[in-house]
Amino acid sequence: MSQIAMLQKEKSKRQQKPLSDSSGISNKGTGNFLSLDAQTLLAHRCDTQEWVGICDVVFPTFGRGVVSTQAFQKDDIIMDYHGVAVTDKTYQDLIRNRSVPTEFVLEIGAPVKRFIDASSEVCVEHPTNRCLGRLANHSTLNSKKNLDANMKIIEVVLNAFDPPKRLAVFKVRRNIEPFEQLRYDYGDKVARYMFNM
Repeated sequence: MSQIAMLQKEKSKRQQKPLSDSSGISNKGTGNFLSLDAQTLLAHRCDTQEWVGICDVVFPTFGRGVVSTQAFQKDDIIMDYHGVAVTDKTYQDLIRNRSVPTEFVLEIGAPVKRFIDASSEVCVEHPTNRCLGRLANHSTLNSKKNLDANMKIIEVVLNAFDPPKRLAVFKVRRNIEPFEQLRYDYGDKVARYMFNM
């Protein structure tokens, strides 16, 4: 039985008896609304990559991707996007001078414009950890193929630390069932063309 068939079989079993799991980290709105405990938990999970309820898989049509293994609630923070932060280059300079594959460069616009280069599967800053966020595939909201973007990327500033930590994290747009593929809108025309959406 293929990996996809096993996930689909497990998903149909879970839909009969849904789980009520969640990440334990919820961010409502776009400000610093995380409690001290939630900030500490988020920083720990980003540093150690001990994200609960997600796994990477290989899809026949999309290549690699990320799937939920438990239920998540709207506004949960479920994984991060980490890599080398670049603030002193333009996007074109970054991909030209370092031969960085464009699909692994994330642009964060505010409050400080920067790029996160996740072209290496193992982050230089966290050499024992893999970045699952870099494997999340593209989709748009209300996709014709019903592959909606069930996450969005946000920047969270953890003021409980000195100096404050800036994290690029994925926040859940709507409730997610176990064994759904996790997707977000890359926000660029190239991705929409590549994924034919």
